[in-house]
Amino acid sequence: MSLGRTFIITIGILIVLGTIYNQETDSDLFYKFNDNIAEKLGMEDFSLYQTEYKTELQRSIHPSYLYRVSARDMARFGLLYLQNGKWGNEQIIPEEWVKESITPQVDVPRNPVFDYGYMWWVATEGPFSELGLFSAVGRYGQSIDIVPEKNLVFVHRVDSNRKALGLFQRRVSQEQRLRLLQLILDAKLDVPQTELNSL
Repeated sequence: MSLGRTFIITIGILIVLGTIYNQETDSDLFYKFNDNIAEKLGMEDFSLYQTEYKTELQRSIHPSYLYRVSARDMARFGLLYLQNGKWGNEQIIPEEWVKESITPQVDVPRNPVFDYGYMWWVATEGPFSELGLFSAVGRYGQSIDIVPEKNLVFVHRVDSNRKALGLFQRRVSQEQRLRLLQLILDAKLDVPQTELNSL
């Protein structure tokens, strides 16, 4: 990449994308997610009542887009990506976009495992790269980790309740999360693709 060797990802860049989406499509990101993703995947716990625009003018003129999503609904989104954007007989996300978004776009020299795609961390070093691991990582170490070579979606959730977070800092490091994932992989039995498609 010609921009130099420094990689910085800030929440500010990500929230600007939400503003651009809303302005350019003349629609609402939360409603589009509900209509085009949550309903089509049969998300059981997702509700528009659990979404929030959070404006912090001391940080940005753009609001944050906060979603509260259960582990099982996160798993559905991960399964959608594991199946290259297809759910049942419907191609919900174009397969070309899925492939491009999980292709490394930016080198991340300080990360020993991952480089960065389009909103996805892509394993490029070590045994996880051999398994094709790519991950969506959110606040406090919450994640959706997809391991195509093992036909596996791994979801890690923390209690992101504001009151609980005020009492305890519940962060999970990349190293801790990947250690747990490795333990699961070591114990996992292979599941045939036909069984996965019947979900």
